[in-house]
Amino acid sequence: MVENSRKGLEFRIADPKADINAVLGLFRKAGWVSGFKKELFADDSRSKEIVAAFLEDSYAYLACYDGIVESVAQTHQGTIQQTDTILPLCAVTAVICGYVLRKQKATSIALARVLADRAKAGDAFAMLGIFDQGFYDRLGFGTNPYEYEFYIDPRDLNVPKISRPPKEFSLDDFKAIYRSRCRAHSMHGVCTISSEAMVKGEMIFHDEKNGFVLGYTNEEGEITHHLFANFEDEHGPGGIHWLVFQNEQQLLELLQIVKSLSDQIYSFWLLQPPQIRLQDYLHEPFRSTELTKGGKLPAKTEAYGFSQLRVLDIAQAVAATHFSGETVSLNIQIDDPIERFLENDSAWRGVGGEYVLHLGEESSISPGRHPNYESISLSVNDFSRMLHGSISPAQLCFMQKMKASEGLLKKLTRVFNLPEPHPQWLF
Repeated sequence: MVENSRKGLEFRIADPKADINAVLGLFRKAGWVSGFKKELFADDSRSKEIVAAFLEDSYAYLACYDGIVESVAQTHQGTIQQTDTILPLCAVTAVICGYVLRKQKATSIALARVLADRAKAGDAFAMLGIFDQGFYDRLGFGTNPYEYEFYIDPRDLNVPKISRPPKEFSLDDFKAIYRSRCRAHSMHGVCTISSEAMVKGEMIFHDEKNGFVLGYTNEEGEITHHLFANFEDEHGPGGIHWLVFQNEQQLLELLQIVKSLSDQIYSFWLLQPPQIRLQDYLHEPFRSTELTKGGKLPAKTEAYGFSQLRVLDIAQAVAATHFSGETVSLNIQIDDPIERFLENDSAWRGVGGEYVLHLGEESSISPGRHPNYESISLSVNDFSRMLHGSISPAQLCFMQKMKASEGLLKKLTRVFNLPEPHPQWLF
């Protein structure tokens, strides 16, 4: 249950145009845009353009204290692939709290309200990037699998020499770049954001450090595959913010582009695309790691679980999950902590409750309890992770986040045979 008795605290839906300066100030306080003197912001056209692009297609709640915007929870419409079904996604693209309302629950309340609205609008899942583990757990989010971040010397890419020159694209091409991203190879877990303006904003944001887009087009002039990267100093490090491709041949061409830049840029970082094992495309990666250890541009691999998701529409999410092999039916008790951040009259109160769950080629969930089924209980955080394939039933039991009989656990382990999900489109 939400406490709204705090004098001067109000919540409202953001206006992307009228609230741009207020949200810009929050971006400044988060350190996301330049200009640390307030008086500079009226003339900070680049930062304002970034925030305008991020707000353009968004749905957001603001927390205001004494009439001043002190927090924002911003979302965009998107999609997420659950097994072989494309579902509507609430992509949480910005959550910022100013200095005044830190540790006051205001940001959690704003986010809970926007999630409730998106659930009522039909979104099946919500996903976000985290600043650290723990904060979003209180709203029912659970951590996705690790993303693997590679730092490589582009000379180490074990791919053929580039065979044809790529085309260079600019910010003026952001709509074509967006369409290319939406046509990228998809698989379980892959996400998209339904906003051309977000792509524009990302490109402006990273262009400050020598951003560039290279790729190829088809006969109709549409961009088929491309990469967006930037670099800091003359010789790097560089960052590849996205690789967009539809098949392995196109991926190889993009890696050939990266390798062709090795005369100038000595190091790039990139996230491993979910379709491959990037180490297979590197020549003697362990040798490079040892030779560069402690240097300015080390070759290394790091792993982070920096995104989280949760179920919003439990019936839609379960119905879209198709398993091969045997079926299993059980009772499940789900605890959803988001309820305490919602108003008493909120039409959506989370997904907590007792259900009968059927898992198989056709899955379903309905409120109630079956007297002849075994039962499990767990949080919506961990139910969301398990349903999406981010964690296995055996891991949840071992970590004492779920209790199940030995027989039921064996069945659940055989049923949950989903590929490891990765969003690919990060936000």
